[in-house]
Amino acid sequence: MAWLEDIRLMSRAYRSTGGLWLSPSDAFACPAFCDGLNVMIERDIVQLEDLVEVYQHDAKTGFATFPVHTACLAITERVFERRRRQRPGNASGGGRGPKPTSLEGLYDAVNRQSGDSQTPNTFAAAVNWPHEYYGAQACHGKGWVWMLETKWMCADPFDASDVTAFILTQLPPGAEKEEEEEEAAAASDQPSPSPSPPPSALERLPIELLDHMTSYLPFAATLALARCSTRLHHRLLTQRWWREAVIAGDAVGFLWDLDPVQCRAKDRGAHATDKAWDWRALARQLAARDCFDDGQAACHDAPWPLRNRQRIWKMVVDVSL
Repeated sequence: MAWLEDIRLMSRAYRSTGGLWLSPSDAFACPAFCDGLNVMIERDIVQLEDLVEVYQHDAKTGFATFPVHTACLAITERVFERRRRQRPGNASGGGRGPKPTSLEGLYDAVNRQSGDSQTPNTFAAAVNWPHEYYGAQACHGKGWVWMLETKWMCADPFDASDVTAFILTQLPPGAEKEEEEEEAAAASDQPSPSPSPPPSALERLPIELLDHMTSYLPFAATLALARCSTRLHHRLLTQRWWREAVIAGDAVGFLWDLDPVQCRAKDRGAHATDKAWDWRALARQLAARDCFDDGQAACHDAPWPLRNRQRIWKMVVDVSL
């Protein structure tokens, strides 16, 4: 659990311009979860006091100093990159108001939402989020690193050793090829209740050219294009397209390290038996916020690192400006 020892400090209190300051990795001595108000700073790295209060707002500047794991920062940057890629020039992520796309924006949001308690620190006194850190707050101060029911929260979120194998076990079967072809043929034989408009120039393009064009579009833009017509929907949003979106991490943001060779081999094996896998259903299942919550079928078999990664991802996604 070396990742738990790699903690950074983040604040605007130590820049004369009010810019964001981020301490170097391993620059201070601190328990894994900063269980207390003070952390030690090495004098030769940054000109600060020996003891720095974390979570407490500076009386002069109004800025607090927050400890954050380096791994959590890396996940945060992935959330921001996904937002910038899918919504270029727009910080709004939908849902509960505009979303930050930079560490500066994240810091400002957390600083505003954090408490200014003078009592010994707890998670609640730090940032009193309604989601309670998706389980971590209830374990604070109880030795939760070693509690069996919460040990998964200490797993390294960047450990991808079992991720692909697990994800492929969650892949539901799709309709057999013959069934799909028969349904399409039957639909084409049915008389149309009203004359259909002729295909547009875009709809008449070869599928290879459509695939090449949409490969330059963000995931959300391709979905929007597919909503323009039933023809485009069926031509663009194929199971192959959903598979590649899952592999690339576009359909499910916290899946950035799937093995593409194993995923495509899964499809090749299905094609040999005239069957198919439902990648669209898999994407929807894993994109659900509660997919790894207690009581969900996937929860019991999910690798601990992946489950913890999704927990951290949700926390970052929830932060609004």
